[in-house]
Amino acid sequence: RGESLSSGSIATDSLMSSGQLVAEIESALDMADIDDDGEVGALTDGLILLRYLFGLRGDQLSASVVGLTANRNSNEEIEAYIEAYMP
Repeated sequence: RGESLSSGSIATDSLMSSGQLVAEIESALDMADIDDDGEVGALTDGLILLRYLFGLRGDQLSASVVGLTANRNSNEEIEAYIEAYMP
């Protein structure tokens, strides 16, 4: 956290402070829990997002990767969640 997180990782003329950087990362982590199981996992949420970005939809999107304790587990819910954050 703090200066050790941002040291050498943001431009010297950046208007963002190290505190703001931490807040942005934490905000992104909240959004990254795609299956809403309370955790951000590379083999669950990360793989779902990669599949989505590669154009996979329906069963191909979430097959065998949705967390066991997921609150968002239907393909429709997952697609809608991801699409809500797309530009």
